[in-house]
Amino acid sequence: MSGRTNANIYLRGKTYWGRLQIAGREHRSSLRTADPREARRRLKQWKTELEREAVTGDSDQLFEEAVIRWITEVLATSVKPQTMRRYTISIRSLEDTFKGVRVRDITTRLISNFVSGRSGSVTNATIRRDLTALSRLLSACVAWGWITSNPALSFDRTIIRERRDPITPPCPDSVARVKAACPPGMAAILDLLEQTGMRENEAVSLTGDNVDHERQQIRLLRTKTSRPRTIAWVTPGGDATALLEQAPRTGCLFPNRH
Repeated sequence: MSGRTNANIYLRGKTYWGRLQIAGREHRSSLRTADPREARRRLKQWKTELEREAVTGDSDQLFEEAVIRWITEVLATSVKPQTMRRYTISIRSLEDTFKGVRVRDITTRLISNFVSGRSGSVTNATIRRDLTALSRLLSACVAWGWITSNPALSFDRTIIRERRDPITPPCPDSVARVKAACPPGMAAILDLLEQTGMRENEAVSLTGDNVDHERQQIRLLRTKTSRPRTIAWVTPGGDATALLEQAPRTGCLFPNRH
């Protein structure tokens, strides 16, 4: 093995195997690599897992057990409802491949099988979101001591690149016709979106306190990333001065009249 011997590692064909004696029991397993350095790393990782299992007995947690704990202990207290819904959708997709599988048996090969099964039936963007959910779940399993590493992080996502079609903004005449057909409040929101480029959820939650008339800035508190940000309402791309100068100085800028 490149000048270094290890009695616990041996070759079968071109693949290295590991042999360990833990708690009076002999274990043998393929290390699934032909690289001696990687074989030593995997043997060390495997030994750590076997020693932990010998002490705790925690070797048989299933994928669905991990999901239940992840949802109740992690997601329920740390993510937005919209993110929770997205993860839940991904979990349903993951169950076809991983339900009944021990967490410790989830490998990059099994993840690759999941990707192959989804390819062609859903977009690459959807598959990548599913892998993100799986990776978050397995990271929690690492934190709980169920596994020592996250195989989803080892999966090369560059093979499922997300293709984005170019965005073609509507022409000014189309925007004007839509705003003319809207109630005044909705037209004002559309006007603000057009002039500032902010997101819809950011605009509809604005209050007079978020608007700095002296600096001509808007403080956005409810953002997609949950991190507040400040934008100018006069930019090369638009000018919302006329709209905001007429808006209420207190309370909601766009109150729901119903």
